[in-house]
Amino acid sequence: MDERRKVDRRGDVLLSDQQVALLVNVSVRTIRYWRLAGILPSVKVGRHPRIWKTDFYKVFHKPHPEGPWELAGKNGKMPIARDVRSRK
Repeated sequence: MDERRKVDRRGDVLLSDQQVALLVNVSVRTIRYWRLAGILPSVKVGRHPRIWKTDFYKVFHKPHPEGPWELAGKNGKMPIARDVRSRK
């Protein structure tokens, strides 16, 4: 069984690529790339990809209330395309 199906999603919100792009201040194309590369987990609702808000918070965090969103990973840097392709 998929790991995400075991998670309690009550009260969680689904975000579109456009909503996530506005939050992180990047292009929709970048969000689409992150989804397809597996960096940002997503689900399909009909034909449209959506990102759970809790999954978004697992990938990004906001260190200060007025500060920018930052990657929550170990080194705080988004992997580049070359690194993502070499993992597959």
